[in-house]
Amino acid sequence: MAKSKRKPRRFQLLPIAERFLGYVQRTDDVDSCWLWTASMRGGYGRIKHHGRDIGAHRVAWALTYGTIPDGFSILHRCDNRRCVNPAHLVLGTQRDNIQDMIAKDRLGRGFRGGQYPHAILTSEDVREIRRSPDTGRALAKRLGVSPSTISDVRRRRHWTHVT
Repeated sequence: MAKSKRKPRRFQLLPIAERFLGYVQRTDDVDSCWLWTASMRGGYGRIKHHGRDIGAHRVAWALTYGTIPDGFSILHRCDNRRCVNPAHLVLGTQRDNIQDMIAKDRLGRGFRGGQYPHAILTSEDVREIRRSPDTGRALAKRLGVSPSTISDVRRRRHWTHVT
């Protein structure tokens, strides 16, 4: 019988706080970003809760400060989408988020790949990913990104400018 690659069901039944902390790469330095190491979409960490896929940064904020009021977003002071450090998160509106983007000149910067200030991969990493026979999981672990990022690079959804 083939061995299942799924996590044991008991792990999925853990309270969200325990599951959440299992996916966070934290440091003792309060000023440092705490990086989300699990599922990502659009550059933001994602976690399943009661069948819904929600932003890890929203979970971090809610676990620390309580319920997020309707119509509010959770903004990153550090501008790092993978960050889930509650000290780096602030409650705000979509309007606040857009004004922050304008104030920090992040609107339409046109960064590509490694030019992006928070990029984890380099162009050489992308070339290695595309030529490597290793599994996406093995590459993701070695390079510090999610398996879906590896898949997106291999399928040329991301880093399309690198040959």
